[in-house]
Amino acid sequence: MEHVVQSVIVPCSNTEYGCIEKFTYYQKEEHEKACPNAPCFCPESGCGFVGHTKMLLDHFTTKHKCPLTSLSDSHHTESICIQLGLNVLRYVSETVYFFLLSMTSEPLGYAISVVCIQPEFSDPKFSCTINYDFVTTGYCGSTSCYVRSSSLSDGLPTGYDLILPKGKISDDRYGIILTVKIHEPLSLRRSCSDTDDDGDDLVRKLMMIDF
Repeated sequence: MEHVVQSVIVPCSNTEYGCIEKFTYYQKEEHEKACPNAPCFCPESGCGFVGHTKMLLDHFTTKHKCPLTSLSDSHHTESICIQLGLNVLRYVSETVYFFLLSMTSEPLGYAISVVCIQPEFSDPKFSCTINYDFVTTGYCGSTSCYVRSSSLSDGLPTGYDLILPKGKISDDRYGIILTVKIHEPLSLRRSCSDTDDDGDDLVRKLMMIDF
């Protein structure tokens, strides 16, 4: 009987999300732990969309019109505009990852958080550094943090990685320039500093926040 069970070929449970893999019954659980087509969830209020990461990325940019920035070279630098709400960063290395950068207006300032969208919870694979330098107010600094991973099944992770006091930032028609770097592999310890001397293995981004 056991021999019969071992020979049974079954499909992945994520067939409806695009997985076409088939395997023996005893391989099913191991595959599904790492299946790239496992579902992720849209956290927008009233939206019940579910799909694998590429489907979710397309959903964010087409349905919710979230700004998208693609990054394929760890040495590349460019300016982008981050808006209040959700902003998408598509990062290509050995595989494709995508991140949500969320910005909300809180009573004391603008709260910014970063999350890596992955179908199954895992330890952080990335870290990031956010630098800010507002010339007109003299407010400057830097924060480094681990990037949380989530399928968003419970919505966006709580908490934030940086909050910018509203009275300390330059709020004009040109926006606010931040420098955000995604590090791979994870190599930072949690720290804050006013200087940045990381090497060329960092992903460089100049980000402009527009209100």
